Amino acid sequence: MDVNQEERVQELANVLSNLQLNHQSGQQKTNHLSNKINSIKVDLNTIKLTLQDVTQRLLSFHHQLLNFQLQPSVPQAFSDVSVMTHASFSGNPKEINKFLYFIKDRLVEVEARFPNEKSKINWVVRHFQHSNGNISETAPSYLWWISVLRENARTQNLPSKSASAEDPYVLPCLVSMRSFLSHLEEVFADSNLLCSP
Repeated sequence: MDVNQEERVQELANVLSNLQLNHQSGQQKTNHLSNKINSIKVDLNTIKLTLQDVTQRLLSFHHQLLNFQLQPSVPQAFSDVSVMTHASFSGNPKEINKFLYFIKDRLVEVEARFPNEKSKINWVVRHFQHSNGNISETAPSYLWWISVLRENARTQNLPSKSASAEDPYVLPCLVSMRSFLSHLEEVFADSNLLCSP
């Protein structure tokens, strides 16, 4: 063989050798990529199963929520607070300070037993009687209370002649126990204001 031919054979051998190396390298890459793809498939399958499980649990929870029934709330029991026999108020201005003391003192102990401010006010009014326990329509405290109820009814465009403690309380002096007692003291401490609700 001549030198030219030998060089060609050598070149051809080199090219074939490179092709074989490139083929092996390509095959390794293909195998590696194939393994990666299979690993990703396994991961995706695991994610799919997890999502199916989560979806199933959410659907189950949703179904439970749809069928959930709230237990009716147990109404809080408010016990009646009895009238204090030693604390009455006829409307005599001399009685007001003692009366307010007994009322406020008792409220400290029993305030939580009243469902609202209105019931507290109504409890106080149940003490509007003579010191001997007689309830009289002529007692200034009773007459004042009736005038307050009538004014409360007029404010709401309700018939004032049939005003009662059942009507909603909207007057400023009936908004809270504190405002009621303040107004009561203000009115009866100055006997000139007895007719003012």
